[in-house]
Formats: sequence, C-alpha cells, structure tokens
Amino acid sequence: MMGKFHYFKVGLSLVLTFVGSKMILASIYEIPIVVSLGVIVTVLVGAIAASLLRPPSEGPEMRSSCSQR
Repeated sequence: MMGKFHYFKVGLSLVLTFVGSKMILASIYEIPIVVSLGVIVTVLVGAIAASLLRPPSEGPEMRSSCSQR
C-alpha cells in the first residue's frame, strides 16, 4: 500500500520542517493552531494526490526492489 504513495516521505519531511520552524519561531511569532493544521493537512493531501496522479517511473532500481517482494 505504501508503494503507491511515493511522495509521502517528501510530504512528511515538509511537515516536520514546518513543525520544527514553528517551534523555533514560537517565541517570536505564534502561528494559530488552525493555520498549522491547515498547512499539515494540505501538505499531506497534496503528497498523496501527487503520488496518485504521477505514478513512479519503472527504472532499474524500481524493478529490482519489486521483484524481491
């Protein structure tokens, strides 16, 4: 199932970057919770949508990892 969502790792890394930036900037500027949740949901839904709309290319590395399963 996770093989279908190949951009999900990128989305999660963007979410973690956003959360880390929010924590660092908490003393300077407080981002509202609704905005934070909106950013997180948008990034994750965008990563899933991009994965479904653009399937992974079948390069040599993809074929070898699929045949091992």
